[in-house]
Amino acid sequence: MNPTETAVASALQKKGLVVYRNGWPDFLIMDKLHRTGCALELKCGKDKLSPEQIAMHAALAAFGLPTYVIREDFLQTVHKRGRRINLPKTLETLKGQRQALEQNVRTMERHLEQLKADLEMATVMFDEVATLSAPRLPPHLEHETPIAPLATCTLHWQRVPVNGNEAS
Repeated sequence: MNPTETAVASALQKKGLVVYRNGWPDFLIMDKLHRTGCALELKCGKDKLSPEQIAMHAALAAFGLPTYVIREDFLQTVHKRGRRINLPKTLETLKGQRQALEQNVRTMERHLEQLKADLEMATVMFDEVATLSAPRLPPHLEHETPIAPLATCTLHWQRVPVNGNEAS
């Protein structure tokens, strides 16, 4: 640190604040659209986290920014398999998505109830129309089971005189 940076860090520490200067992750990744982000620390071979990095990762996590340590061999494996690494979502984002999904479920349940009521009404109307328009047997043949309504009507049709003339 240069003298000015050292003086500022000292003044902040004297006020009881914790000042992090070293240990920053390799990448801070932000997804502005979804308001999510994370920090990535890349390690190669047998590299390990320094005490400063451990403290920085804990500080970032305390502010809701998770930090992930990714090893080079992991990245190579992911690349070979054609997989993607997705950003984790913050708790607030997940809560918002949950609320939106719950609202969608309530809306869909209301639509489903309306569809059930519409189906019930259509069924009742269809049953009434079917009952009114169903072919009926003449009273003297009601005890018989017709083969088909059309055949029954044809078999039992009779000519009735109209104004003294036979109907054709």
